[in-house]
Amino acid sequence: MPEGYRTMAAHDAIGFESILNPDPAMQARTEPVPDRPAPEPRCFHDLCLDQILDRMTAGREMFGLDRVFCTPAPDLGTIRYRQAFWQDLEQPDIGAACRAFTRKIQSSRAQQQMVGKSQDEWSARRWFLDAARMYGSAVRDLDRALNGLKPTSDAVGMLARWLDTHLSSDHFRRLADEGEAIARDLEDIVYAVSVGEGDFRVQHPGRESDYSAEIEDTFARFRQGDVRSHLVDLQDTLGLDHIEATILAFVARLNPNVFDRLRTFCEDFATYENPVLIRLDRELHFYLAYADFIAPMRAAGLPFCCPDMSDTDKAERVADMFDPALAVRLVDDGKAVVTNDFELSGPERIIMVTGPNQGGKTTFARAFGQLHYLARLGLPVPGREAHLFLVDEIHTHFEREENAADLRGKLEDELVRIHDIVTHVSPRSLVIMNESFNATTADDAASLSAAVLEDFIGQDLICVCVTFIDEIATLSHTIVSMVSTVDPDRDDARTFRIVRRPSDGRVYAASLAHKYHLTGADIRRRLTEAP
Repeated sequence: MPEGYRTMAAHDAIGFESILNPDPAMQARTEPVPDRPAPEPRCFHDLCLDQILDRMTAGREMFGLDRVFCTPAPDLGTIRYRQAFWQDLEQPDIGAACRAFTRKIQSSRAQQQMVGKSQDEWSARRWFLDAARMYGSAVRDLDRALNGLKPTSDAVGMLARWLDTHLSSDHFRRLADEGEAIARDLEDIVYAVSVGEGDFRVQHPGRESDYSAEIEDTFARFRQGDVRSHLVDLQDTLGLDHIEATILAFVARLNPNVFDRLRTFCEDFATYENPVLIRLDRELHFYLAYADFIAPMRAAGLPFCCPDMSDTDKAERVADMFDPALAVRLVDDGKAVVTNDFELSGPERIIMVTGPNQGGKTTFARAFGQLHYLARLGLPVPGREAHLFLVDEIHTHFEREENAADLRGKLEDELVRIHDIVTHVSPRSLVIMNESFNATTADDAASLSAAVLEDFIGQDLICVCVTFIDEIATLSHTIVSMVSTVDPDRDDARTFRIVRRPSDGRVYAASLAHKYHLTGADIRRRLTEAP
C-alpha cells in the first residue's frame, strides 16, 4: 500500500470503525482468521445454533461470518449500538442502499479475480480498471443514498460523515475521476484491422467505406413492411485468444498515451480498497444474512423484535417465543409454528418444565437459550415482545447418548459435565438442564437435581430445567412451574403449549407407563390381541 494511502486511510478512519462494535478494541475478536474456524461456544450444538449459522451463511462462506456469530457483544452499550443499526437497516431505503453497496462490492471483487485469470497484460489491466470503477461507484452511491435519508443510529450517522470525508480525500477523488477518464478514452479508441493471407495489420482508421449503408440502400427496394430483427448478441468471452491479444498489443502501441495512463493507474492503486470499507462490507453481510434467515418466518406471520435488555434487572418477560432453527424448517414445509410465553418476576429465577414426552419441553428450553444468545449478538429475537437480562455465559446440560468408546458410564459423564458447569457459573449466568440424571433411579435423580438447583438458587442465576421429577418444583419460591399441555379431549394429542401452572404429579407416572408399555393404548392393544 502506498505511504500516502496509509496516511489518508488512518485519517479517514477517525470517528468511525465498525457497524458492529463502537469500541475499536473489539475488532480483533470478530475479525476472521484465515484457514481457522471460529471457536464455537459449548452450548452451540445443544441449542441448535449451528443449524442457524449454517442456514444464515449459506452462499456467504467467504466472509467469515462465523467469527461474528460465535462472539457475543461484550456489553450492553455494544448491544444497543447494534440494535439501533438494525432498526435503521429495517428502513426500506437504507436497507436497499446497503444491499446495493454489497452487490457492487461483490461485482468489483469478481472483476478483480479476472485479473489473475487473464493471459495478457492489457486485458488484465482493463479488468482491474473496471473493478476499481465498480468499487468507486459502490462507495459514491452509498454516500449519496445515506445523505438523502434520515438515519437514527449512531453507526449510520458516523458512517455517513466518514463517507463524506473519505470521498473528498485526494486519494479517492483520483481513484474515481482518473478511472472514469481512462475508461472514456479507451471507449473512444477506433482502429482498423486489415486481414490478408496469413497476416493482418492494425492501424489508425483511414477513409474506409461503410458498406452497410450501401447494402441497405441496395435492398431497400425489396422491402415489403416491417420484419422481425434477426440480429443476435454475441456472447462476450472472459479471455482473449492469442490473435485478439496480439491485436490489443498493437492497439496499445498505436495509443501510447491512454495505455500508459492505464498502466500508471494500476500501479498507483494496486490496493485501492479502504480497510474500513472492507470491514463495512463484511459486517453488512452479517446483518443481511440474518435478515434473509428470518425473512420467510416473518412472511409466515412469526414475530421478531429487538429485546429490551438490562444488565442489572433479572426480571424477564417474552411473548410468542419460538425456536427459529425448528420454525424455519416448519415454514419451509408449510406447517404451523406454536409460540409460547414466559415471565420471571421478583425473586423468580428458575423455570421448571414438566409434561408428557414429545410435548415441546426441549424445544421450549432450546428456544429460551437461543433467545438469550441472539440477544447477546444484538440481533432481533423470535418473539413479539421481549425483556431480557444480559447473561454472561450460557451453559447447557442435555442428555447424551452413551459413547462406547468413552470409559465413563452415562451417569458419571453427566456428573462430570454438571460439575464443570457448577464450577464455572456466576450469578450472571444462564443454565439450561434438559432431562438430566435420567441414567439413574428416580430417587437419586431427584436428590442430584435438588442439590444442583440449590447451588444455582444460592447463586441467584437464571435456569431452565426440563424434568419428569415434579417434587423439585417446590424446592424454593424462586422456582416457577410450567407444564407442557395436551388436548383436554385427547390425552395423547400434544398442543406444544407450555403454560405456567403447578405440576399435577401425573407426568412421571405417564413417563413410566410409556417406558414400560402400560399406557391406555398399550393395554387396549394387548386386550385386542389376546386370544
